[in-house]
Amino acid sequence: FGVGDANPAVNQLEIDLEELIIHIKMQKSIDRITLAGHSMGGGFALRVAVSEIGHQFAKYIVLAPHLPEVLKGHMPGYSGWLTAVGDGYHVNVPEIYKTGKEKVDYSPAYVKAVVAPDDVIEKLIEEKTNFTVVEGAQDTIVDLARQKLLFEKIATKFLVVDPATHLTLVSNVQSYLSEFQ
Repeated sequence: FGVGDANPAVNQLEIDLEELIIHIKMQKSIDRITLAGHSMGGGFALRVAVSEIGHQFAKYIVLAPHLPEVLKGHMPGYSGWLTAVGDGYHVNVPEIYKTGKEKVDYSPAYVKAVVAPDDVIEKLIEEKTNFTVVEGAQDTIVDLARQKLLFEKIATKFLVVDPATHLTLVSNVQSYLSEFQ
């Protein structure tokens, strides 16, 4: 959905993604695609995994995934990184990480469209989803112990990268990329 859309369909991102994947598969004769995402993108990947279009992907890789509040997968107050603004979020990016290009505000409509459903764990088990969870050992946003409890027995692979924080987890994927082969 467009940035200015006031009332996008909650599943519009999934609809658009499915159309893109079908197009890619037809153009490139590809039948196995992996969907990966970090933080809110990881939450969206889990949302897709348990949605009607989940069958379009062979596997999923979620890095420090943003989970629905009910699952308590994050440190209290997101360790100051996120501030709730209604049903949306403002990201409090530390000065050291600012580039001037980062997205710092997420609308309620966007958050609703990317957050996995409250019953995502049950659905992942039910669907026998092929997914890998990657967490940073020094992530101060994700509650590593809680996410380990939620995912360790149901994920195809649960990988903890040490040392890695929430941000460095995606800035040095070469160090653990071989784990996905």
